[in-house]
Amino acid sequence: WHHQSLTQQNISIINSPLNGHTGALYLIATANSPTKLTLNQWSFKNNQANSKFGGGCGIWIAPNVTSGSGTSSLQLSFDRCEWVSNVAKRSFVGETDGDQRKDLYNGLGGAFQQGFSQSNCDCELTFDDCYFENNTADSEGGALAIQIIRSCTINNCRFIGNQCGTNNTGSIGSNSGGAIFIDPDFANELIGNQAREPETKIIGCYFERNTAPTSGLGHSISLTGLNAEVEITDNNIFINNDGVIGSAIYSLCPRLTFSDAEFKGDNKI
Repeated sequence: WHHQSLTQQNISIINSPLNGHTGALYLIATANSPTKLTLNQWSFKNNQANSKFGGGCGIWIAPNVTSGSGTSSLQLSFDRCEWVSNVAKRSFVGETDGDQRKDLYNGLGGAFQQGFSQSNCDCELTFDDCYFENNTADSEGGALAIQIIRSCTINNCRFIGNQCGTNNTGSIGSNSGGAIFIDPDFANELIGNQAREPETKIIGCYFERNTAPTSGLGHSISLTGLNAEVEITDNNIFINNDGVIGSAIYSLCPRLTFSDAEFKGDNKI
């Protein structure tokens, strides 16, 4: 598909066997002009993917610059979408598999992964009223792995029974973020010197029974970003997210606002 601004709704990707990308969406872009995509009520269920990007649902989304020179940012929104029982498999490490991006590896984002690639990391990302259940990632981000240099908002979403670090035996990776893994400080030299000062907002979300392995951090949420600004506010609820130190939230962000949360059962920050 080639579009500059697009809204698509009521599409399902279901029961895709282990393979690369399940789909690819390229939006025609003018250099230095943002492109917009909204996915409304999409459903991703029982898919497995080992593509370099896209996570367990295996979908690749990026702008395709066809006019002028330079790059284009992407404004990507998911509205009332669901990801259930998807699996992101690890099969690739750049340092050993011949990719010049030596710190690239896959298996992130059991439901969905966006970014790291120089083609789509310049992205503003929004999730509204979405649902994530029983997704698993061999590496980081049991549900979501977000590796973008712009802002991300996750609003009124539910994360239940997601798991990360299920099969990561390599020396690279942190096995963190049972539900959400956000890392704007990813190492890809091909993106140049673009500023990495994103704002991340997690608002009114629900987290229950999300897990990371004992070697991981952040059984619900794992955050990095030395220049990022993070707000976790407005009645986020955490229930039984494993119960070891760092099980609810793990953050390396120096600018973190955390307020108005409810903890039930076995949680520790």
